[in-house]
Amino acid sequence: MGVTGLRRAVTAFLLARIAVNLVNWRTFPRLRARKGVDLDRVSLLVPARDEAANLPLTLPGMAAQGVGEVLVLDDHSQDGTADVAAAVDGVKVLTGAPLPDGWLGKAWALQQLAAAARGDWLVFTDADVHWEPGAVAGFVAEVEAQGARVGSIFPTQDTRTWGERLTVPVIDEVLLSGLPYPILHADVSPHAVSMNGQAIAIHREVYDAIGGWAAVAGRIVEDVAFGRLARRDGHEVALVLGNGVVHTRMYRGYAEATAGFGKNLLTAHGGRRVLLAADVAWHAAAYTLPALLAGRSRAWRLPLALGIAQRAVVAATTRRAPAEALLAPLLPLAGLPVAARAMRRTQTWKGRSFEVGR
Repeated sequence: MGVTGLRRAVTAFLLARIAVNLVNWRTFPRLRARKGVDLDRVSLLVPARDEAANLPLTLPGMAAQGVGEVLVLDDHSQDGTADVAAAVDGVKVLTGAPLPDGWLGKAWALQQLAAAARGDWLVFTDADVHWEPGAVAGFVAEVEAQGARVGSIFPTQDTRTWGERLTVPVIDEVLLSGLPYPILHADVSPHAVSMNGQAIAIHREVYDAIGGWAAVAGRIVEDVAFGRLARRDGHEVALVLGNGVVHTRMYRGYAEATAGFGKNLLTAHGGRRVLLAADVAWHAAAYTLPALLAGRSRAWRLPLALGIAQRAVVAATTRRAPAEALLAPLLPLAGLPVAARAMRRTQTWKGRSFEVGR
């Protein structure tokens, strides 16, 4: 493919993405807080491994949701997580059992929480997720309004450093640029589904029917695998944007974001390193190359503008500053260390190592 052909391919790619983004901007559900709802049969379940810094910021808000119970599982933390959680009124702390063979840490923690929960609705959430007043009630109501008994929130991502701004928005980019919401919402294929482990709600009957977290015990990207199991068994999967009602600071700084995304990136590409390398190269061609060539050739100014516009639509949809779209040419470059880390066969996260790839 020559330079002209590449430019045309990039332009077509970006136009297609903008079209998908605009559909999602118009149709993707946004979470709304609700009050005065009986949540006695809802269990809010929090896996926690070395989360002593996050829990004082997030757990009081969870405890104030008015749910039947809030359970925190201390997964062999070394930083006093259990004591911090126990100091919050209305929270019950569980001690995690040793990790069995064949399980990865988070799935095992979630499995133990579900086994201990009493509620008909199980709401799983990460320890760094902020739930504003009425958020859980709004979440359950939204899932039911979509005719589902399983659903997931994509929280609004709080980013405070340049490293976070250059990496964390990839979550929104993948969600809002891959498929239009009407297809994600339709019963098209078990693979046309998305889930976010930061916030998942599932009715106990559906949870038991699909085999719980044991069905995805060894999966690195356990949340998406869980959603695919639900869809495979004929269950609607409701999706909703956090809309500031549920939000999180997922990583603190570029190094932590690189490690966090790096552990999952290869799995997201089917374990194929060649596919990962090709994806990185293509995104560099689509977003970075136009910025490098626009000064030499007017023809490249259009794809440069389209790349920035595309990111601006995603930012506006997810309540992020549209000005961050100006960083679009830098994002593929910031992703290079993430991709390099993802190429490793052994990944480490929160003190545990596991094998990835083929």
